[in-house]
Amino acid sequence: MTGFILLLFVGSFLMESCHVAPEHSLSADDDRQKKEFVEWAIAPSTLKIFPDTFPEGRKEANIYGAQKEYVSFQIVLRSEKELLLSIQSPLETFEVVYISTPETAEWGYSGKEYTRPVYPDPLVPTNTIHLQQDVTKSIWVRVKIDQSKNTVVRIGDLEIPVNITSWDWKMPTSPSLQTAIGLESEGLAQYYNVDRHSKEFRKIYRQYYDALLDYRLSAYHLPYSLDDPRAEEYMTDPRVTTFRVDRGLTPDLWESIQSLGAEEKSWVLIFDEPTTISHYKEITENARGWHNLYPGIRYAMTFYDHAQEGEAPFEILSNSVNLWAFQTDYYTRIEDKARQKYKEGDEIWLYTALAPREGWCNILLNHTALEHRLLFWQIFSKDIVTGYLFWHATYWDEVDNPWTDQATVKNIDPALWGDGSLFYPLPDGPAGSMRLELMRAGLQDFELLKKAEKTLGEKKVNQYIQRLTTSFTDYTQDVDTFEKVRRKLGGKIPCQKD
Repeated sequence: MTGFILLLFVGSFLMESCHVAPEHSLSADDDRQKKEFVEWAIAPSTLKIFPDTFPEGRKEANIYGAQKEYVSFQIVLRSEKELLLSIQSPLETFEVVYISTPETAEWGYSGKEYTRPVYPDPLVPTNTIHLQQDVTKSIWVRVKIDQSKNTVVRIGDLEIPVNITSWDWKMPTSPSLQTAIGLESEGLAQYYNVDRHSKEFRKIYRQYYDALLDYRLSAYHLPYSLDDPRAEEYMTDPRVTTFRVDRGLTPDLWESIQSLGAEEKSWVLIFDEPTTISHYKEITENARGWHNLYPGIRYAMTFYDHAQEGEAPFEILSNSVNLWAFQTDYYTRIEDKARQKYKEGDEIWLYTALAPREGWCNILLNHTALEHRLLFWQIFSKDIVTGYLFWHATYWDEVDNPWTDQATVKNIDPALWGDGSLFYPLPDGPAGSMRLELMRAGLQDFELLKKAEKTLGEKKVNQYIQRLTTSFTDYTQDVDTFEKVRRKLGGKIPCQKD
């Protein structure tokens, strides 16, 4: 019964998001004679497909990756008439749903790629695809590479060959780049109509937390309180790179965390993005207490600019903050000082949020697919950076329905799309997104670069990186060039035993 309800729910929001309600029912049982109406082609995951994109190009998918790596591609479809086609595949298949973006953000965007009326993002598991007349849709196909084994995806009476090449090394389970993603919003509780402090909410939260782990991302807070024995399993999970401890931490719990060897994953953030000297002074007072109670604790602070009085944070906060997280555009202005703090033993992270926008890589809905992924190549090129932060994955506090409204921070910019929102809610848990898939791909690329650096040397790897990006604002948008560089580099890494 639950599956039937889910099917009805998915069908309803797909109809709403596509703005179509067919007057007649369509059957996927008989796909004969449909091939003549359908145009199709293979597209890489690093390309966003729009309703007016015409399918052209390859007629087979050629997949390359490390063992245990997730690699995706798209099947782009367009029909001369309305059709419902069945999908038969040994691989995971998802319908890519369009999100309406009817207005342009108040600042930061001008180019066509950033101001379209709809953007593809939600990924809904499916074994059928509904094509409207002369409206392009894509199917997202995900492969977890276990070995080189070719296969076929069948859509209606179309047969799409999938050729899989496995490199001679394995994607590590434990991510090399630390991540920290917000998750625990009031909007998440509101959508599921549960109290944020209830057991029902904690169950939902665990589903979203575990889903983030599958994308190689760690949420701010563990699914269990620090004093719950079940939290220990997550603290020691090799997939978990970080967790916040500013809720309920006591000296006894800190000692327990240290005994597990998990103190290097833990961090505290009491103040977010200080903007005045008085904020700096408040942070200094607060940090003193934390450092006295918990020697060695990582005391983090996020910065997108100097204080309003024109003061950089380094001098005033030198003995307070030891984990500095900078928005990427701000980092370019203070990189020399950040390097000095790194030399003194502090950690440096980067983050993106509602900025920077056009001309910078970000995870916002209307950025290009390649920008979502190349961000992690840029982070790797900054040798002192050890972490990436994105402030939220389920910030739906200002929207009624994330499926139809991704203007998530209306109080700041009523037409900024997807800030703090990476998942889409289904009745029984989260649906993923293109952006999450591309973030995972970027994090897997980070592992590729790290392994290549160990085997080929830093100079050689930098030559590959610079073919794609030389700075945060100088990077390619050519998806073919990106794939050629990635494939060539991945194939050069020699086999490494576990």
